[in-house]
Amino acid sequence: SGRRYARHRLWYRNSLRVPTFNELYYKNIGNTSLVPEKVNQFGYNLSFFPIDRNGNRIAITGAAFFNRITDKIVAIPTQNLFVWSIQNLGIVHAYGAEVTTNFKWVFGGSNNQVLLNSSLNYSFQRSLNLSDPNHPTYGHQIAYIPIHTGNVDVSLAYKQFGGKVSNYIVSKRYSLNENVESNEIEGFAITDFSVFYQLKLEKKQSIRFQLQLKNAFDKSYSYIRSFIMPGRNYLISINYAFN
Repeated sequence: SGRRYARHRLWYRNSLRVPTFNELYYKNIGNTSLVPEKVNQFGYNLSFFPIDRNGNRIAITGAAFFNRITDKIVAIPTQNLFVWSIQNLGIVHAYGAEVTTNFKWVFGGSNNQVLLNSSLNYSFQRSLNLSDPNHPTYGHQIAYIPIHTGNVDVSLAYKQFGGKVSNYIVSKRYSLNENVESNEIEGFAITDFSVFYQLKLEKKQSIRFQLQLKNAFDKSYSYIRSFIMPGRNYLISINYAFN
């Protein structure tokens, strides 16, 4: 279809998550007193397709949500940054929105096709601890949950060859549930490059060779305070697929 069209979806879900075996028993971190996490979820989704014809497609999706969580299961530092425990938080309100754009375009004829793909994702999330109005962390963002995240990917493929650029962005977070400056962890942006060659075999089988340059600009960053992630590094992979 070459027409523009949109889809709407309004939904509600009630769910329960039982603690995992590791959350209950793993070494000194597990907590056998954990109770199941209960969630009431409300959401709205919109999908819009301004172009969808001849193999070319632009898709834009958006979502907004609100979750009321009782006894949320979280891992937080206790004595110091290296000693963690799994705990229940009485009441957590999580709300936010996300937008995703996917772009696919085909250039050239059937024998010399160039395929361009790109995607852009952005998420906003607030996860607030509302367990105890008298506690200093009341109304604060839960530890290690970023408010803003996003990624931008662009790939180009010609016959069996292709390449991709990936960018991943995370805003500042807090290392503890108390949102003060001393607990802030800096945000970061990471870029990866990859190239691949896909060799087609008989009977719908194929082998894909891929070389990745990860953290290409050698950024110093960490998800967890004091645990620095790798700098520039390389990954070679070979994948065999059959249908």
